[in-house]
Amino acid sequence: TDRARVVLGVIDADGRLDPGALASVCADQAMGRPDTGAVQIGVRMRNAEDRRPLPDRGRLANARARVLIRMQDIEFRANNTGMQLLRRRTGSVGLGGNGQFVRLSALDSLAGEHDRPWPERALLEDYESGLELRLAGWRLTHVTEAQVSQEALISSRRFLAQRTRWAQGNMQCLRYTRRILTSAHYRPAGKAEVMYTFTQPLVCVLLVVLTPLSIAITVVGAIVFPDETADFQFHFGPLMAGAFVLAATPMVAWGLAYRGLVHPDRSRLTGLLWGVLLWLYTYHLFVVATRAALRLALGRNGWAKTRRNAEVELVGMPTALEA
Repeated sequence: TDRARVVLGVIDADGRLDPGALASVCADQAMGRPDTGAVQIGVRMRNAEDRRPLPDRGRLANARARVLIRMQDIEFRANNTGMQLLRRRTGSVGLGGNGQFVRLSALDSLAGEHDRPWPERALLEDYESGLELRLAGWRLTHVTEAQVSQEALISSRRFLAQRTRWAQGNMQCLRYTRRILTSAHYRPAGKAEVMYTFTQPLVCVLLVVLTPLSIAITVVGAIVFPDETADFQFHFGPLMAGAFVLAATPMVAWGLAYRGLVHPDRSRLTGLLWGVLLWLYTYHLFVVATRAALRLALGRNGWAKTRRNAEVELVGMPTALEA
């Protein structure tokens, strides 16, 4: 068998490929190019229109679950797709597990003497394998014409457990910094994008530390130096408010873009509401990044599969039930 013509697909247990997805993966600009080592397709949430995701719970619990599901759908179909299209231009497309397709000969090139193509002890082994493929000179691309559907999580606790693992895995990827910055296979724009991805959780942790500190300094200043503090707030307050609005605007724009592309039947007001909710949703990054940093500091690097909505217990598999 010609291993260069064999492609391995990775689909989650709850994943369902769109009809025609394999044809898109094998198209000329994807696996049709012999230098393409891996293809990532889009992901969407199959239960995004479920009106009662928690049939045994009340209206408030179901409303909260619907918002969480919708935010995950926007995150994957708008934010992540937009980021992957940018990465396609910078040559730094990432692999995300569900919906990835890898050429067998590309995996062979990573296997090494231990015959293991995937990184060991990695919490984001799919993303790290994509880094390894790019460092080895393989091309990675993202296909927007094909998608795989999966179930969005409806439990906030399981969601935070999953995202904490992702944030911790992101921090682990910092060990690739030197190799990527010195690699001839990454263009400058690609290196900048990867460094941005690596440092996102660290910036969140830094803000978690600095925000209460700055508030404390402001309170003490207002007591000890009331006039000077008031003058400072008068001059720099508008700048801080502007920075706040600037941070929220892209999220609101993603909500409007999602409405236009996925749900043109919904009103623009609905898209605006989704955007505002998405902005609030992103604040979970501060929680999970801090938890991830604490886990790293305590040497807790274990992995547990996130329990899906219909699962109670996975036999023989460590499972993150609700923590």
